[in-house]
Amino acid sequence: MEEFGVVATPEHHCCVVDLLGRAGRLEEAYELAKGLGDDGNYAGIWGSLLAACRVHCKMELGESVADRLFEIGKERGLAGYHVLLSNVYAAERNWDNVDRVRKEMRERGLRKEPGSSWIQVGDWSHRFMSRDESHPENDQIYAMLRGLALEMKSPGYDTTLEPSDSDSTSSSSSSSMTTLWDAGAT
Repeated sequence: MEEFGVVATPEHHCCVVDLLGRAGRLEEAYELAKGLGDDGNYAGIWGSLLAACRVHCKMELGESVADRLFEIGKERGLAGYHVLLSNVYAAERNWDNVDRVRKEMRERGLRKEPGSSWIQVGDWSHRFMSRDESHPENDQIYAMLRGLALEMKSPGYDTTLEPSDSDSTSSSSSSSMTTLWDAGAT
């Protein structure tokens, strides 16, 4: 990056830590994060590493990462990362620590924000939040989701990510989607 005049940002460091963590190279990711000094005082870097600790069941490292993460964000609370730490403990079946973290959250009044997603369709941006039913096309959306869920549960549904010969024209899947959408619209 330096060769091309690009200054590394915390977001860049976060991506590298996340990639190392996903690859199971947690010790290397941890050393990178620690070695950033003040540039590493970014919750996303340590949060990515904590998520990798959960995936790879590295509870001891996860506790160290969480300590650093909560030190960085003590004034903001970081409820989502407390939930993640609780999930690290749950993956190890360490129910006492799960209860301890959840109790601490209650005592501090921390609540995790609901998850949300955005999708751009044409010129419109649509935001969806967990358990939110306020979207004007909510009934159609949920009808389509129910149809997709049924299709995925049907015998013979192919869960591979590789395209099959029938997918090369994409008419099969798009007509299925259209049919599901039309079914939800009625």
